[in-house]
Amino acid sequence: MKKMLYQFMRQQVTQSKGTQGEVYKLRPRQKMRRGPLPNLTLQALAEQGVRYLILIHFANFITVYYINIQGTIINVKNYDRSLYYK
Repeated sequence: MKKMLYQFMRQQVTQSKGTQGEVYKLRPRQKMRRGPLPNLTLQALAEQGVRYLILIHFANFITVYYINIQGTIINVKNYDRSLYYK
């Protein structure tokens, strides 16, 4: 599965001329703990069936692919880089 995800990430980076790509695996069961909001959001995604995130970085935005345990893309969203990287 990991090999397929990394291959997909590299293919997307080269085809769309992104600057870099990243693959993350989410843990489905994590102990509830205090932490920043993104940690809680990622835990909620993992509980909904999302197991992997693929991030493709571009100059002005980041594309995030949400992937389930079978390797199927559930959702794709674009986020503005200026909101997160200042």
